[in-house]
Parts: sequence; C-alpha cells; structure tokens
Amino acid sequence: MLEFHVSYFTFSLNLSFLILRELLIWYNTLLEKFWLLDVYGLERPKYLESRIKWKRSIEMTRLGIIFGGQSGEHEVSLMSATSVINAVDKNKYEITMIGITKEGKWLLYDGPTNLIESGEWRNYAELKLLADPAKYELTALGSTKSLKDLVDVIFPVLHGPMGEDGTIQGLFEMIGIPYVGCKVLGSSVAMDKIASKQIL
Repeated sequence: MLEFHVSYFTFSLNLSFLILRELLIWYNTLLEKFWLLDVYGLERPKYLESRIKWKRSIEMTRLGIIFGGQSGEHEVSLMSATSVINAVDKNKYEITMIGITKEGKWLLYDGPTNLIESGEWRNYAELKLLADPAKYELTALGSTKSLKDLVDVIFPVLHGPMGEDGTIQGLFEMIGIPYVGCKVLGSSVAMDKIASKQIL
C-alpha cells in the first residue's frame, strides 16, 4: 500500500511539472504575440525579453544558413538558399543568415529574403556592418562572436569548390559545430569524380 502511495505521489509530481511547463510556454507565447507595445513599434520591457529568450531557448534550434561562396556557382547558391529559408519552419528554427561574397568575405545578414537571390543582400549587410560593427561583426573562429556563439547547427547551402568539397566542412569540424550534409571525407571524395569512380 505504501509503495502505491509513493508511486502515485511521484506520478502526480511529474505531471504537475509537465503542466506547469506547458502553462509557462503558453503564457510566454501569449506575451510575445499579443504584447501591445509591438503594435506601436516600442521596446519590450527587459523582463519580457528575458522570458521570450527563455521560451525560444527551450523550444527553438538556432539554425545558421550559409549561402554564396567563392565558386562559379555563387548565384545558384543564392537561389537555393532563398528556397531553403522560405521552406524552414520558423516555429522550430531561429534562423541566422550568413552570406559569403565571391571574395570570401563572411557577412551576417538579417534583411529580406528576396534580396538574397538578386544579390542585393551584400550591400544591405555591408551597410549594417558599417553602421553597427558590434552587432554585425562575425568570426568563424575566435573568442568573440564566433559561429558557435550564434548558432546550434549549420546548413551550408553552398555549391561547387569551397562549399561541397570538404573544405568548409573541415572548418565546421575544427569549430566543433554540427552541420547538415556529408562530412569532410565524403564531401571531398564525392567532389573529385576520379576518386569517387575509383572507390565506387
């Protein structure tokens, strides 16, 4: 009889925690969606911002989408990235867009998706970087605002050399950040048609 009471108490306690968690998520969602200050474009109070960040941290994965690149397929990557960004479930993933110019410059981009395919994203990102370096500065490796600080996983939407050949995958391995697609060896072998034919 005692064992039954202990089990029932444990079950009730776990159920209470689950219900409390769901209520907190619902409450924060309500605050985020219906907070009147947003309508007037005013800042949210700090306590509200912290609650929203907490909600997102337990619900959403920070997804870094990298596009552009230094290969001749730069423009193809821009089209692919636009499709991927539009298709991603925004309720599950918090997207950080990172563009690589043809010269190899990495830029944080938070503008409209439709500017990516046209190539106008670069001017937008460079102006933002000039206006607010502290916010838009980015380093792949480093102690301040590195990729690992910004995202949980990377989706490299890159085509051709320096994107599909294992080079950027090696960088992600060095950083220690998960990424979508083949690893270094698979990428490099698949890119080298002679090597892949010899193996297959």
